[in-house]
Amino acid sequence: ATAPQPFFEFLEKGEKFRPFKSKITRGMSVNLGQVGIDFRYSKTKKTWLRTTDGSDHFSETPNGPVRLDAVNVIVQYVSYQNTGQKDPVGNPVDEAVTVGSGDGLVLSRGRSANIKWSKSSSPSLTQYTDSNGQPLRLLPGRTWIILAPISSRAQVR
Repeated sequence: ATAPQPFFEFLEKGEKFRPFKSKITRGMSVNLGQVGIDFRYSKTKKTWLRTTDGSDHFSETPNGPVRLDAVNVIVQYVSYQNTGQKDPVGNPVDEAVTVGSGDGLVLSRGRSANIKWSKSSSPSLTQYTDSNGQPLRLLPGRTWIILAPISSRAQVR
């Protein structure tokens, strides 16, 4: 088997994360309908710590709970469409529309920047660029992509 195509372009070791018009950022909040998500930058861990609805977010592991964090966070603003399906309690199920193009936000190494995304077809990879049209290059590490409704603009602080 061959290695899969990489999802992102990465910075070389020692290279700084500095997309066009990036700025120092302590944190970010975004509302995903009925759920509020926050990320706060930890200078000591060099990661973004996740909070959900005001509570620190943990994952259970065999060694106990671990705080959820990421080296990079991408907020990709998308529209949602109804699938015609219902969840077990009868609520309509919506699906993110990820083919097309739109705006976004990236968080990495204590900085944020507005970005653009585009995806030409369902099997193709999403392309991310900075606001100057240059390919987005991220730090190697855990990267989260949040598919936020277009109406839910992230609040950066």
